[in-house]
Amino acid sequence: MSSRNELILQMLMLDSGIIPYAGHPFSAVDMGAIDKRISSLNPSSRREVKRRFRKLWRKSAKCLDAALEESGRLPVHKKACGFRTFSEPTSSQKKARRLAVILYLRGLTFSDNN
Repeated sequence: MSSRNELILQMLMLDSGIIPYAGHPFSAVDMGAIDKRISSLNPSSRREVKRRFRKLWRKSAKCLDAALEESGRLPVHKKACGFRTFSEPTSSQKKARRLAVILYLRGLTFSDNN
């Protein structure tokens, strides 16, 4: 993805009220940077940002799975993201959640023009 598109995605993340992240969603380096940014917020803002992200990834997983079901494929996003689990998410689930949000925002913004 071009740097212009990445910038647009980061602006969408800010507009959505979440901490923007760049690069590939499976990079471990970026995960530490996100945690550092979140910890720098005051407790009420931290709680709000985390709630907004949870709300966005749930919506993302539902929409992405609905699109897969429409095309006759097996839905996988809810399971990969740990949907409806009440324990601490694993590292792979956190990465899947980040990817779901990126795919969702890309789909809203760029449609088939990736």
